[in-house]
Amino acid sequence: MKPRRWVSLAVLCLSASTLHAQERRISVVVEYLAGANLYISAGTNENISPDDTLFVYEDSTEVYLGAFVVISSSQERSVVTFAGDPFPVTRGKVLQIEFTGAHAVVLQTAAPERRRRDVSSRVPEVHGRFSVDMNMLQSTTQGREVGVEPIDRYFTTPSARLRLAIVHLPGDIRFRTNARFSARYSAGSVVEPTQSLRVYQATLDKSFEKVPVQVQAGRFYSPFETYSGYWDGLLVHLGSGGFGGGVAVGFQPERSDEAPTAELPKYTVFLDYRYRGKSIAYRTDVSFHEVRPRSGFPSQMFAGWSQRLRVGRFQLSNDLQVDRDSATDTWRIAQLQVRSSIPLARGLDLNARYSRRQPSVLTPLGNLISSRREQVSGGLSFWARGASIRADVTANRFEGGDFTYTYSSSFSVARTPFMGVGLNGSGSYWKQDGASALFVTGGVSRTFGRVVSRASYQRYRSEFGSNTLLTHAVDLSLTVPFSRRVPAQARTYGGEGRGAGAPLRSARARVSAPGRGHRGMYRDRELPFRVSRSRRSGDT
Repeated sequence: MKPRRWVSLAVLCLSASTLHAQERRISVVVEYLAGANLYISAGTNENISPDDTLFVYEDSTEVYLGAFVVISSSQERSVVTFAGDPFPVTRGKVLQIEFTGAHAVVLQTAAPERRRRDVSSRVPEVHGRFSVDMNMLQSTTQGREVGVEPIDRYFTTPSARLRLAIVHLPGDIRFRTNARFSARYSAGSVVEPTQSLRVYQATLDKSFEKVPVQVQAGRFYSPFETYSGYWDGLLVHLGSGGFGGGVAVGFQPERSDEAPTAELPKYTVFLDYRYRGKSIAYRTDVSFHEVRPRSGFPSQMFAGWSQRLRVGRFQLSNDLQVDRDSATDTWRIAQLQVRSSIPLARGLDLNARYSRRQPSVLTPLGNLISSRREQVSGGLSFWARGASIRADVTANRFEGGDFTYTYSSSFSVARTPFMGVGLNGSGSYWKQDGASALFVTGGVSRTFGRVVSRASYQRYRSEFGSNTLLTHAVDLSLTVPFSRRVPAQARTYGGEGRGAGAPLRSARARVSAPGRGHRGMYRDRELPFRVSRSRRSGDT
């Protein structure tokens, strides 16, 4: 079988007057390292979004170190990777990052009288980014028995993403949206739907000057508390700086595709507090929620409390959610997580975590209580000059059962003195009664200018009674600036396995052109734009 067709996308570029973007520099902490990826203590609350490029400076100095590209972001944390050549970073290190918030709204720091005069004279401006992605995948599965025909699969998935902000609307109202459209083309596909439009944000918001009140309306994710999720509704927050509180009312979108629905009305009340200093940061929020389904399901009530504390390299956090059982009118712990990182010496940290989960399952008959799962883990991590080593032990237990243990370790070297090669590897071993599983992987990477090559090997072996499964796989990728506006990645995967069923060989090939950062190394993967109107000339 061959691909049904190739898909081409025509992009309409906006001609815009050139204005300087608003530069922001904030202090962040490197919370965790995982191979070539890093976790930093700043996210969507600081207007950092996936695909942004962050320029990194030594804390309290003007020494430029390099750049990060944002892979994903939550409210308080972002996952980043190096843009170009890596530089030494250790866990707990404080860095200064500078970036252009494409949809950030930064008020002038002038006196209040001057600020009001400036706001009244402003006219609408449009900020945003438009990006396109193209992924093509071909896979083959071949049974090694004689007469078994290979199975070929082909997929082509183009997608487009728009981030847009319109500021200085009448009344100094701001509009923000984040949407993604994707289509899936394949030969003989059974995956439905083949086209998808997901709107993650479509919000009107306004901040008042005389009273510290912020109002948001539309599709949004609550930035002030942890548990309510996405909304189609209205949020009012009172407070600025440290302490605040508010209420949100509206509807919960469909979980499967974010489509709007009136079947799940809900409300939330919350309190929040935030403090950030040079070496101390603290955030906490407490909230109460109720969801009232209209399709015969009982109401669901729950409450949550989260906090994050950082003092230098020491970190402590917790998340607690309690649910009400509608059948017995009692409250119980649905989720509890406690995480801590304690510095023992320079570059050496002790990490510990405890989690307990017993989420409710909402049915027309009430809240069914699922089985409880507990997990305890602890380990050591060491970081020095772009290299890291980590070892952990994790114990898992389901309600009524015994603990099972998993032993894992990993290492990463950003660049070796010899040939500038990056190295990484990890492994884990699990055993329970007569069953066991072992997974080992190792990889190398090398950068040639803007061309990045990677290779890795994976081995997995599991034993369950008399059944043994053994697989080997090799993964190769090459990222090349295919053209000025379309950097591309070619990736191939080959594997072979033997188990209880027929032995199999599999192979996959992927070509992609992802849209990522709009500055630095990935400057041409997106099309940033800004449209403004001059009141003096009337030109757009």
